[in-house]
Order: sequence, then C-alpha cells, then structure tokens
Amino acid sequence: MQAKQLEIPPYVAAHIQDYQLSEFRCFFDRVNVQGKRVLEVGSDYHQAIVRLFAANGASHVVGTNIGEWRSPEPLPANVEFLVGDAGDIDFDEKAFDIVYGTAILEHVPDLNGLAAQIKRILKPDGIGFLQGLPLWPGRLGHHVVVMKEREEFDNLPADEPLPFETLYDFAGNNPIPDWSHLVFSPSEMADYLVQNAIPRAHVDRIVNFVYSLDGGLIGSNSNYKSASDVIAAFQGAFEVEVDPVVDLNTNEYFTAALAKYSEADLRTLGLRLWLRPKR
Repeated sequence: MQAKQLEIPPYVAAHIQDYQLSEFRCFFDRVNVQGKRVLEVGSDYHQAIVRLFAANGASHVVGTNIGEWRSPEPLPANVEFLVGDAGDIDFDEKAFDIVYGTAILEHVPDLNGLAAQIKRILKPDGIGFLQGLPLWPGRLGHHVVVMKEREEFDNLPADEPLPFETLYDFAGNNPIPDWSHLVFSPSEMADYLVQNAIPRAHVDRIVNFVYSLDGGLIGSNSNYKSASDVIAAFQGAFEVEVDPVVDLNTNEYFTAALAKYSEADLRTLGLRLWLRPKR
C-alpha cells in the first residue's frame, strides 16, 4: 500500500518543531483524519498541529491552551482556539473523533480528570493519542528550561523584544546530572550547581524551575508523575496501548533513586499512549 501523503502548509513548515512533526507523522501513518472532528490538548504558539489536521482533511479542529498564547497568524476557517484547561472545558459529549496532544503527559497536573474528560467527549469508535517527554522519574525528568534575562544580552536596546534564547535546558546545555533531581533536595541541588561553577543567580532560577519552589511554573515544568502513574490514570476508561521511550543507561543517582521509584519508571524517559474507549 502506498503511504499517505502528508500535506504540510508553508507556515507550518517554517515553524513546526522536529518532535511535533515526528509525532504527527507517527499518528498520521496509523489514523485516517479525513472528515474527523479533532481536539488538540495543549496547542503550541504557532498552532502548527491544528493547522496540520486542517490541511490533511479534518472537518473541524479545536485547539486549546491554558493561556492566550498564540501567534497572530489567522487560523483556517475550520479551526478554532479556546483558552482553558482541556480537562475542564464544557464540550458536548461524544463531540470528537480524535483527541490529540504532544508534550503534555509530563505537564498535566490532573491526569485522572483529563482521562474522564476524554472518555466523555470521545466518540465510541474514536481514538486518543497523548505523548509526553521527559517524565519526572526519567533521567531528564527535571525538564529544566531557563531563559536569558534582558541584562544577560549585550547591547540590547531597552525597547527591543527579548530574544528567545536559553541558558540551560534538559536536552542541550544541561548542568544537572541524570536522575540527580530525584535524589537531591533543592538546597543540595543548589550546592552541587554552585560547586560546578554555575553562577548563583542562574542556580536560583534552575532550582526554582526544577522544584517549582514559588509554585508559579505550573504548565511549564514537570507534574512529577511517573510512567506508571500516567498509565494507571487512563487504564480505567480506555484500552491503552503503551509505547515507551526507554533508557538503558544508569549512574549512581539512578541506583540511589531505586529507593523511591521502580526500575521501569526510572528507565522510562517518555511515553506515547494510544487510547480506545472500552466497550
């Protein structure tokens, strides 16, 4: 059988992240989106995924995000954007053929609530696809992303918008040893980073992000859920196909973390969940 041709509009091609396109291709290769009503949980700034669904034949697409955070580029006529937690929005029952979300399983604070909502709004023959990475007990589960502040840019005019540039992140410039976020307390993490020549001002921002010390990072840092927590939240309502991203490495922090977490959870960097309503 000839593979389906994925249509990628120019605006999407210019702005979509590699992981977003990879996950969408994974879904698109298995599921016919023609004529389907779609809900995306946790839309990105450029609304790339809802645009992809629309460009590939979905009849109606709803994107959601907890904040009014999207580009001014007009949306296609059959796409709408709603501000709010997708688990709480009052959608009609059995309203969607597809519920889709990438990079969300590591963020959603109320997974049981989201599972109940998807069960309510998904058609009996519908499908859910939810992805997340990195999960908290995995080696990169701290999910740290620390941006430069204005004073850290040289010769930047005061009225010029701040560039989007990271100082530290979990996948690139990562000063945190794998799994150490599970072993260190916040003060121990701070001491470790200072001892390893991270500037104190940066240390405070890193530690706040990892442990959300001020409580102000919900929606961006980790929800502290393990792979087994995530899977259990959806198994009551759905037939769940689990596609894990497994890590075979170990270190001293992995060994220490076995006192709190199972080996399977420590090795699960991320998950894809395929959800079918139970009959």
